Amino acid sequence: MSIIVNQKRREIAILSSLGYPPRDILNLFLIQGVILGFSGAVLGLFVGFFLCVYMGSLDFDMMGQKGLLVSYNPSIYIGAFLMAFISSIMASILPARTASRMTPIDIIRMEG
Repeated sequence: MSIIVNQKRREIAILSSLGYPPRDILNLFLIQGVILGFSGAVLGLFVGFFLCVYMGSLDFDMMGQKGLLVSYNPSIYIGAFLMAFISSIMASILPARTASRMTPIDIIRMEG
């Protein structure tokens, strides 16, 4: 999110000069962070599940035990989803606050 905020400085300046309140700019970047976090967490769930299925299907002998033990307990997947989603929201708060506090004059000074 920090990179996106730095890339969108001109757009933030335009929105600010058009009268967008800082709260709307903050909400704009927070919503983007929530969408990215949710989609990343869902994608991570699917990739993680299919990797577990693949690893569980490997056939090898380890200390007298055939194959690799893999847990498919839903609480593990729910916990992983929540941790990924909450951490993405936390990681988007600071860049969103930074974007909402930018003024058009400061942005022009940084560009020049």
